[in-house]
Amino acid sequence: MTNHPGAEARTQQGTHHFVLTRQIPIDGGTSIATWNGHLTPADGMTRYDIYQWLLAEHDKQEPQFRGSTVLFFALEPNQL
Repeated sequence: MTNHPGAEARTQQGTHHFVLTRQIPIDGGTSIATWNGHLTPADGMTRYDIYQWLLAEHDKQEPQFRGSTVLFFALEPNQL
């Protein structure tokens, strides 16, 4: 069996792709951040569990967005 280019990179990706967009008021306007990536949930995790985990992780990376409004959230299997 011959591997095609990118096969190794795909196997290293998580089983799901996510997109999370959040907004906060700042200086009379708003600031918006979109975060995306991939992950493999632990057995038994629900969509809600992953959503809460992503919010907490985003808060660690971008603390100014703690308590912000979520404008968009998507979680889909990472395969075509």
